[in-house]
Amino acid sequence: MLEKVKRKINIFFDDEKTDSAISEMMERGKRFLLDVAGSESLNFEEPGAEQELLLEYCLYDWNEKLAEFKKSYVEELNALRQREQVKQYVFKETE
Repeated sequence: MLEKVKRKINIFFDDEKTDSAISEMMERGKRFLLDVAGSESLNFEEPGAEQELLLEYCLYDWNEKLAEFKKSYVEELNALRQREQVKQYVFKETE
């Protein structure tokens, strides 16, 4: 996933400090998206909405524009939250 994020933010070199900063940014993004979704079971490794939102989060974070990310992706974030709420409801109903 680190390499995907690096490509997204146009980093094409290897540097330990840069990789560490990007990894920390990715962890912040994962935590943010997990909190928004109200879930601990998002899959960021497979292509899909979760991965795309993480990549976009990292792009905006790298450019110090997180407030704009939240505005630009409010619909996608709400859809993520709703999708996870439905999953949780269905899971509870099938127990």
